[in-house]
Amino acid sequence: MEKKKIQSIILSAVFLVVFNAVFFLVIENNPPTSVWIAYSFIHLSYILLLIVPLFVVKSSSSSVFGFSLYTIASIYFFVELLFGIVIIIFKPTSYQWSLIIHLVITGIFATLFLSHLIVNEKSAESIKRHEQEVFFVKDCSSRITMLIGKTNDKSTNKAIEKLYDLIHSSPSKSSSSVRTIENNISILIDDLSKSVNNDDSESTLQIIKQIEQAIDERNRRIGISQ
Repeated sequence: MEKKKIQSIILSAVFLVVFNAVFFLVIENNPPTSVWIAYSFIHLSYILLLIVPLFVVKSSSSSVFGFSLYTIASIYFFVELLFGIVIIIFKPTSYQWSLIIHLVITGIFATLFLSHLIVNEKSAESIKRHEQEVFFVKDCSSRITMLIGKTNDKSTNKAIEKLYDLIHSSPSKSSSSVRTIENNISILIDDLSKSVNNDDSESTLQIIKQIEQAIDERNRRIGISQ
């Protein structure tokens, strides 16, 4: 891990080393203020490109979020680099216009970057919420699947299969109003697993009925809230 970090730092420093070496070799003594402004903004844009990972929202879609931010930062860097090189070559004595253009470019970048950052954060929250909602149905369905065929009683086994179909077909969308019911369902599935393992058909059927009632109540509340 440390080796990768060192390699990443060295790779990131290549541009700065090469650019500064060329800059101080070719630049004349006492360059005008406009040149130093260009020099500063080129470094600023490159540093912002390097720190983009700090702004990427952690999510299952982080790569997508990161790509949009990297694209904006990369465009900003290359625009600043090209404009900055032009300023460095022609060395205008007046710095006002070059400073204004640099500030405008940076302002456009900041606006685009921050707007995408806000959108990414909202999208990440929505994805996280959806994943949490889907997890309940998937988790319960998976746990019920493991119980199918574990009992020799055909009617009990059919009841478990029916319960699986009910849970699997339940809406993945959830809400705070059904959190308690979902927790109770999860606990009841634990009880069902113990009952199936003990081969207690009577208890198993009773628990299945309780889970079915709880799921019906959950689905009804979700349907009302939609």
